[in-house]
Amino acid sequence: MAFLLPLIASGLQGSRSALLRMPETNNLRTEMDAVWHLYRTVYPNDLPALSAAIDTAAAADPPTYLLLDKSWVDFDVNGAESIPPPGTENILRVTLGNSQGERLTTYFFPIP
Repeated sequence: MAFLLPLIASGLQGSRSALLRMPETNNLRTEMDAVWHLYRTVYPNDLPALSAAIDTAAAADPPTYLLLDKSWVDFDVNGAESIPPPGTENILRVTLGNSQGERLTTYFFPIP
C-alpha cells in the first residue's frame, strides 16, 4: 500500500492540473466555433472578408483570441500543403492558441 500512495498522489495532481486547464481549452474551442459561425453565416463565399474579420477580432483590446497563424494555403495532388500563387485565395488556414500552449487549426473553403 505504501508503494501505491505516491502513484495515486501523482495521478490526482495530474487530474487537478488538467481540470485547471479545462477553461482555457473550452475558451479556445469556443473562439474557433465563433469563427466558424461567422464563416457559415456571414462569409461563406468571401474568404478575404472572413480573413479581415479574423484580423479585426484578434486586434481588439483585449484580444478576442490569440491568433497564431492565418495564411492562404493550397494542396497538391498528393495532399501535401503548399503556398498558393499570388491572387489564389481558395483555402484559408487559421490557427488559434491559448496561454497554455494549446493550438487549434481549421481550414476554410468557399462554400458553393
